[in-house]
Amino acid sequence: MTESAIKVTTLPEAGAVRGAARRGISKKRRAHFIVKSLVRWLSGQTDTTQERNTKNVLVFGQGKSKNLLASTEGQIEMSIFSKRLREARKISKMSQERLGIEAGIDPASASARMNQYENDKHEPNINIVRQIADVLNLPTAYFYALEDDTARLLMLFHRLSEEKRLSLLNHVESVAGQN
Repeated sequence: MTESAIKVTTLPEAGAVRGAARRGISKKRRAHFIVKSLVRWLSGQTDTTQERNTKNVLVFGQGKSKNLLASTEGQIEMSIFSKRLREARKISKMSQERLGIEAGIDPASASARMNQYENDKHEPNINIVRQIADVLNLPTAYFYALEDDTARLLMLFHRLSEEKRLSLLNHVESVAGQN
């Protein structure tokens, strides 16, 4: 299954829909507004930027764009960060709560925050990612590797001793020099 980038676009009207909910406008009227906005967006009447090799997907109620993966069939998957985080945590056999606490997140919210990161509701800042990487004994780059092979190589290389890293680098450089 081939993966391609998707840019999730938030309509400016989404904020108005949330505001309408606070002002007591009926669900039926808000739904009508959403459908109308969706039709305008699909027909290209909204201001969205088309990027090369990027598909646009509409998401209401989110304040920023997210980088997601999509199969060629158009099925949306979680972000690469969320996918890698979940895989690494499960391999290490840690609970979300324990990982969050060991990464320095407040114990009262550790489980909920890790759950939000894994379910692509929020993305942690780089300092939290570094702390999570340290707890899981992974390089920070692992969480952003697009290909599974690259992620696996990063993980394995990170876990080698310094001596074995240098030996492996020398070997790879000699093999690459032969081409």
